[in-house]
Amino acid sequence: MKGAFSMVAILLLAGTALCAAGQGQVDFKAYARSLEMVREELASQPDSPALLVALAGVHERSGNYRDAIEVLSEAAAKHPRRADLLLRLGACHLGTLDYPAAIKVNTKAVSLMPRQKSAPARLSLARSLAGLRKYAAAVAELRQAITLGMENADVFFRLAEAQDGHARSLRASGAEREAAEGEKEAVAALEKAILMEPGHRSANYLLGRLLVRSGRRVEGKKALERFRSLQKTSAEARRRAFSENMKTAPGRLEADTALELARIRRNREDIAGALAFVERSLSAYAGYDKALALKGSIYKRSGRTAEAAAVYSELLSSSPEHPEALWNLGLAELGRKRLGPAVDLLERAARVRRSADAWEFLRGLARREKSLEGRRVEFSRQALRFRSSPENYFQCGVSLIESGDRKGCLEVLREGIGRHPGDSRLRVFFAQAQEPPGGGAR
Repeated sequence: MKGAFSMVAILLLAGTALCAAGQGQVDFKAYARSLEMVREELASQPDSPALLVALAGVHERSGNYRDAIEVLSEAAAKHPRRADLLLRLGACHLGTLDYPAAIKVNTKAVSLMPRQKSAPARLSLARSLAGLRKYAAAVAELRQAITLGMENADVFFRLAEAQDGHARSLRASGAEREAAEGEKEAVAALEKAILMEPGHRSANYLLGRLLVRSGRRVEGKKALERFRSLQKTSAEARRRAFSENMKTAPGRLEADTALELARIRRNREDIAGALAFVERSLSAYAGYDKALALKGSIYKRSGRTAEAAAVYSELLSSSPEHPEALWNLGLAELGRKRLGPAVDLLERAARVRRSADAWEFLRGLARREKSLEGRRVEFSRQALRFRSSPENYFQCGVSLIESGDRKGCLEVLREGIGRHPGDSRLRVFFAQAQEPPGGGAR
């Protein structure tokens, strides 16, 4: 970067770039102010990878992928071992539907990351591969991402989409039996997605189509009816969201830019600087939930727990189901030994988050707190619903057998062994659980 630009120069560049990109709806002044905000920070750290990502983010959020790609390409050349830069660059290539370029950078990102942390890069790579109809390769990457712990409704839906695409290509080449098996796997993935998120419209639609195609017309029609119902109920919400986005777009652009800079300052332990950018975000977009959430986390991180709780309470007053506010207020209540209110808040957060981590925490809490013993099975089943890992199968089995439900324990362990046949811990537990109480005397 070659220093800070004047506002007039930035405004002219923004107008030229966005008009060329066909983004006439973007507020050029907000775009220019956002660029200037980042470039002021870059003046003292011109090669900062985080700030270069922030600069690209301004372009990307404005729909100007060309300049975002240019910034990220230069940054990746300066920092060739930074997989995070390649991930953002891959996302921009996907935004322009340049699948070959996206495959190239995402493949490199995967190669640079430790395997256990490569799930996001594998997901992005899978999307790129599917874009070129390389469905078998996309399926392989998605399965890897799921194995590495990325289990959510959208990932299972993308897996089903790729499996369906692969099945259709197999059928076109005459491999009918393999195609039918692929469709069966796609149905199983969609059922998993809908179990995690019953309101997932696309999953319900694709499930309906696949069931009808495979001859299960009654079940298929029910899935399509669910889709139509979800589509109808969400139409008004989408209209309201579109109207709100049109009103708040200029403020949102500046607010999001300020928040990205606030996170960078926070990560450098510059708490005062981080809070200053949060306030700038809130001045651009009053009451912004993301800004309030970040403000609360900064206060919490710096030990200002009372101020953090006040911010999270303010956030809940405008967004009653905000997961971060619910979770952190729940933890605060837990610290005060107020178990009832704590569990209520934590459970509400877990239901909104739809992630295994929250339910695993609640399962551990129920194991420690005698008054929650009756809810341990419920929490264990929810954790397993969102992460079907060997550990969650094991813990669910433990909670069931300790509650006296040996049959339920065996069913869970049998399913777990089917999914993880090489896990010796599950096999040993299954063998022990089959023995009657009393050590084997029949």
